[in-house]
Amino acid sequence: MDKKIYINQLYKVIDSDDEKVDRVLWINDSNKYCYTINIHSTKALPVLKRIDELLTEIENELLIKMVSDPWVRAIREEDMIEIDKKNRERAWDIIKNIVDQPQIYIDKERRKLIKDTSQKNAISEKTVYKYLKRYWQRGMNKNALLSDYYRCGASGNERKSNNKKRGKPSDLSLHENGYRGLNVDDDMKRIFRLSIKEFYESKKEASIQKVYELMISNFFTRKVTINGKVQKELIDKEKIPSIGQFKYWFNKFRDYEKEVKTRKGENRYNLDYRPILSSVDTEAWGPGTRFHIDATIADVYLVNRFNRDWIIGRPVVYAIIDVFSRMITGLYIGLEGPSWLGAMMAIANMTEDKVLFCKQYGLEYNEENWPCKELPMSLLADRGEMEGKMPDGLIGYLNVSLENTAPYRGDLKGIVEQYFRTTNLKIKHWTPGLVKKEYKERGERDYRLDAKLDIYQFTKIIIEVAVHHNNFKWLNNYKLDEYMLRDCVNPIPIELWNWGIQNKSGKLKSISQDVVKLNLMPRGKATILRGGIKFNKMFYSCELAIKEKWYSTAELKGSWSIQVCYDPRNINYIYIPTKEGNAFEKCHLLEKNNVYKDKTLEEIEDRLYEERIKKEKNTMADLQQRVDLDEKIKTIVNEAESMSENIKIKASQRIKNISSNKKLEREALRESEKWEIGEERSNIDSEVVMLPINDNMSENEDLDLFKKYREDLKK
Repeated sequence: MDKKIYINQLYKVIDSDDEKVDRVLWINDSNKYCYTINIHSTKALPVLKRIDELLTEIENELLIKMVSDPWVRAIREEDMIEIDKKNRERAWDIIKNIVDQPQIYIDKERRKLIKDTSQKNAISEKTVYKYLKRYWQRGMNKNALLSDYYRCGASGNERKSNNKKRGKPSDLSLHENGYRGLNVDDDMKRIFRLSIKEFYESKKEASIQKVYELMISNFFTRKVTINGKVQKELIDKEKIPSIGQFKYWFNKFRDYEKEVKTRKGENRYNLDYRPILSSVDTEAWGPGTRFHIDATIADVYLVNRFNRDWIIGRPVVYAIIDVFSRMITGLYIGLEGPSWLGAMMAIANMTEDKVLFCKQYGLEYNEENWPCKELPMSLLADRGEMEGKMPDGLIGYLNVSLENTAPYRGDLKGIVEQYFRTTNLKIKHWTPGLVKKEYKERGERDYRLDAKLDIYQFTKIIIEVAVHHNNFKWLNNYKLDEYMLRDCVNPIPIELWNWGIQNKSGKLKSISQDVVKLNLMPRGKATILRGGIKFNKMFYSCELAIKEKWYSTAELKGSWSIQVCYDPRNINYIYIPTKEGNAFEKCHLLEKNNVYKDKTLEEIEDRLYEERIKKEKNTMADLQQRVDLDEKIKTIVNEAESMSENIKIKASQRIKNISSNKKLEREALRESEKWEIGEERSNIDSEVVMLPINDNMSENEDLDLFKKYREDLKK
């Protein structure tokens, strides 16, 4: 505990019935005595006290040292009104020669000093007392003598309504005797509130004047019948509030936040009107802490690379930006999206060697110009393409925390949104086929016909803009911290990135690009069968499956499922990832499915869909044919049954003679089926002949009888 008493220190008395706070005014040279004064009492005067007694009371917690001073006013000279300055200087001139004299605290001596001062300045002793007490109670400085004009007028407090008209008389009351206007009472305020809520706080966005008129029409009219028609007529004008009164109370009741939300919608409020109490810089403490990703449809029409007569529309531009340094870390320019495929391409580019990436487009840059090829700790994106199961590999295997903005909250990714705006400004003057926002005049040329760039050339432009941004963009609103200022870091993305890598605990992660691509690909279920790895009705195989004998195992023990990754743009291969997600087995399409080779998944699904439609269309026709076939078979069977009704041979004999009967039938068939080349044979209609076989005839006798009938048939 601090065992010292200081001049101007405040102490609160704990056991006092009212709130008593003493200020220390003076301490003697031996530090044994002091004078204090109650800072709130209007009758207070300096009181002599012993220092050791005060310290004892503080130690016993009967006094508490106060940190804040209730009388302190933080006001600058330029903010003071002239009358305040004038009164303060006058009061100070009166007491400045006596406030520093120790005798002023002794009753008898104080009385003499005050009397002399009042006579010298021709003012009352009471006024001198007032200045002294104000000086002592309010902080013992010149500003303690400021008047309390700022408390005058009961600002913010409503006046009570009575019969007397408040406020300035209206112009109408000066010209018409007897007209006074009205005071706004509680009932009138309720009408004002109802009118504001009903007519102003709505999507119609009515003006204040219109709201006033609607209020008058609804609350200050009566219905009258004129010429048989019911009309509204204003009531007595002395009972109608003026537009000035309505505006005054409108502003008193006004809730700006609620007003914007009800008139423009909550999404618009969050986007354009919400309080901005923090900076995006607080999201990141080093490179890689957080990246922002977003997409936009470029304001330019492109042509086909192989036939420049074909206009192919507007491309999609994806960009990924590091929050800490504002570096562009990934790009994708194409016709995918905005979708997961487009986002997937941009994230893959984020981990790509930018020197090799630029070379693909004939651009020569070194790693110092664009050193970014790592994954961040977290990625902030829109809800659309980053929702669902597609980003599971990004989150689970690559260990990137994914955050989605609320709907219609593009402002939460302000860095990348601003990059898109500045990029558009940089290229708009030089890009043919640029979208014109203004309306086209009659007969004016369609700007889409001005398209000259193909997607390869447009990508080169976007890369050049990104490299320029990374290496030369001066970030006007970037707040450099004290350590950056010490190291003379300029607010340029590449300098912030390099400084952050060396001095901040960034969260960049270096991972093989193949592994990144593997974990960004969509995933599906494949089935291990005897015929191969079946995925989407196509069969694949791989070295691992052959080595571990998956196919024979599936035949013996049954099929099982595995998870595979695939690129829907190239279905020639699928990939079996390891559980850790850091390796994979590549599977190739089998020859029996070559019909699907070099096709996209979308094309294959379209073909399979068409085959299903054809099969469904053929179902009824096939069903009819099956019915017809059943009838034909049934007719033949019925004929056979009718021909077999008069069988007289015993059942046992029929069974016994099967072998001999078969031999006879075979001989007959051979005779009828035998070939004779070069000789024309007459066509003999076949007919069934019943042989008069006797149960007592031998096998040879049966055969002779059969031959005889055969010879007769030849004749």
